Amino acid sequence: MKWSTYALIALAIATAFLGVTLWRAEQARQTGQTQLAHARRQLDQLEANLRAARQGQADEHQRLLGLDSELGETKTQLTAAESRVVMLARDLAAAQAKPAAELEASKRELATLRGSWLPPDKIAAYEAKVADLQRELATRSAAAPAGATSTPVSPAIEQERLAWQKALASHDATEQALRTQIDSLTKDLANAQAADDRSIQLAAAAETIATLRRQLAQTPSPLSASADEKNSPRVAAATARGDALAQQLNDAQHALATASEQARASTAQIATLTRDLEAARAAVIPPATITHYQEMIAALEQQLAKIQGGRTLLPGGAAAAFTSAPRSPSVVNVGPQNAFVVLNIGSAHGAHQNQTLTICRGTEILAQVQISEVREHFSIAQVQPDSLRGTLQKGDTALIAN
Repeated sequence: MKWSTYALIALAIATAFLGVTLWRAEQARQTGQTQLAHARRQLDQLEANLRAARQGQADEHQRLLGLDSELGETKTQLTAAESRVVMLARDLAAAQAKPAAELEASKRELATLRGSWLPPDKIAAYEAKVADLQRELATRSAAAPAGATSTPVSPAIEQERLAWQKALASHDATEQALRTQIDSLTKDLANAQAADDRSIQLAAAAETIATLRRQLAQTPSPLSASADEKNSPRVAAATARGDALAQQLNDAQHALATASEQARASTAQIATLTRDLEAARAAVIPPATITHYQEMIAALEQQLAKIQGGRTLLPGGAAAAFTSAPRSPSVVNVGPQNAFVVLNIGSAHGAHQNQTLTICRGTEILAQVQISEVREHFSIAQVQPDSLRGTLQKGDTALIAN
């Protein structure tokens, strides 16, 4: 009877111990399943982030290719425009020499012509003498009997008449030469007008024509330049040609202004495309970030493998003590352009969203960060741009500010 009592007591103790052991095993199994589910969710989230990062990188790469293509086309157009400007500048330099040489020749011919012409007072005397001779001739013709021969003209009068005719012929020849030169310059001006950046040549030719027109108008005529002569069709035609050339000059200057505006617009477009290209290159996620995500996924996969293999199953109290162990906050990774940092503290260590921390290196304060996303064992904090005082690095200390 006494043995049976001891046996029952031992059996009860063994049963209780077995029950406690089974309970602990069940608790450990449930904890392991919870951690496994959480790790799987983290793995899915990181895989989604990696896919989004790869898609963003592909989109930015396509955008960069498009910007590079547009920039190349714009540079090609600008190079062609610069080549055209150089060619037209050479043509303009060659064309500018011709009007200058013709103007000097015209000046010399005009000086020679003025030196050979009679002064105005002598011309007036000639005109009076011609009028007297004409009246005398008319009187003698009226007084002569019918059938009589005409009275011979004296040698002096004949010499004066010949000299007068010679002066008139010289004047007509010189005037014709000047008008021919004006027509030649007009043709040169019309040929030069085709290039929109030859306004200097057009201005020089127009000035030459205007100068020749003024010289022609100021040249004393052997016939005293009567009002009828000033209003002759030739002078009117020359004036009309001068007005037409002035209009052509204005059109060429307007075309030059338009071309300059287009060149400035092309330069501004190139500058804009260059800025967009640099901004796009800066926004592309660097390969180091993608590598970091891949490393985190690999670590989580290893953790899942250990949990599934039963090597990390711990009693509930021990697991809680492990996850809530204090940790010194520090930077484990830095985002592109110091935009964000990854900290080694998470919700298991008391970190929460919108928490502010100070990043230091020794006694030097580098930046203020604010937690934007919290995970169990790590968190992501955005760097406040105004507080950045240097380049952040792995291993920098994070001090909790609030």
